[in-house]
Amino acid sequence: MLKNLIVLGVLLLCVYMTCVHSGTSAIIFSEEPLWSKIVDLSSYLLVNAVNLGWEALRFLSYLLLDVWDSLTGDAPHYEIRGQRELYQLYQQVSHWSGLPWQIFWGLHREESNLGRNLGKTQVVSVLPKRQLSYFYQICRELHWDPQQVYGSRKGAVGPFQFIPETWVRNAIDANGDGVKDPFDVEDAAYSAANYLLRNGGRDDLQKAIWHYNQDRRYVKRIMSYLEQG
Repeated sequence: MLKNLIVLGVLLLCVYMTCVHSGTSAIIFSEEPLWSKIVDLSSYLLVNAVNLGWEALRFLSYLLLDVWDSLTGDAPHYEIRGQRELYQLYQQVSHWSGLPWQIFWGLHREESNLGRNLGKTQVVSVLPKRQLSYFYQICRELHWDPQQVYGSRKGAVGPFQFIPETWVRNAIDANGDGVKDPFDVEDAAYSAANYLLRNGGRDDLQKAIWHYNQDRRYVKRIMSYLEQG
């Protein structure tokens, strides 16, 4: 099975390099004579050999990592916590960060309805290229099968809905189990606080929340939780 998948990946790569890549496709589908196409294509490939080679290597590395993790990984685990336990968690994060506990209640509720709605979209199928390396890094560290990770339609995961790059750059192992898991509500809550702090949350909380989700209405909703607590 592994051999067949690798062969399929190489074939798809060849099709991509010859038909989809913007430079080669422009030459192949031009109205120039066949001999001119061959000369132009050879020159293009020679000039861009390093870039195309790196692109091919990256494509194959993603394919091999995906296959390996699919054979050895599991699906993420998530446990819904009770209201009292969540309240205690928000208080602890507030004490650690110096930010109001209601903000973490608001983020948790708005992002995933307190963990009840984590998303049903296969994350690997919707992430842009620049996010894939971060996503595979998370999967390797947590022994996940990338095909079994589900989240939002934008590729955000966990109870606080982190995009892979944001998670890698801001994640905290809050419960001390040796891993940083975006599906663990403690890790996710402290990591959300860390992200807000790094974006100036103590000086301008609304601006920090805007960095979390760049929507003015979202910021207004989160800030409204301060009046409810």
